[in-house]
Amino acid sequence: MATNFPWLDLGSATVVDLGGSHGELCVALALAAPNLKLIVQELPRTVQSVNQDAIPSAVASRVEFMEHDFFKPQPVCDTHHLNFNISPICAKILVYFKSD
Repeated sequence: MATNFPWLDLGSATVVDLGGSHGELCVALALAAPNLKLIVQELPRTVQSVNQDAIPSAVASRVEFMEHDFFKPQPVCDTHHLNFNISPICAKILVYFKSD
């Protein structure tokens, strides 16, 4: 995923990884595209279990972890969102992506 999309073309955009677990994909994206800001949204217990020391210092300032319930309104707008859970539940999640 980090090499199969023209991430550099996004410039200094913010990308949100919904259900991004411990941020492995976002770390790879941060390494591949040095201007991106990345937000990993996960359930509280997952965010609280992230080992921040395992994130390379070169990208740690650009990878943020945020507690978020996907079935609640999306707090981060005007961004690019990643979600690879292709199921009927996705339609319910996407309802919360409207911007003000």
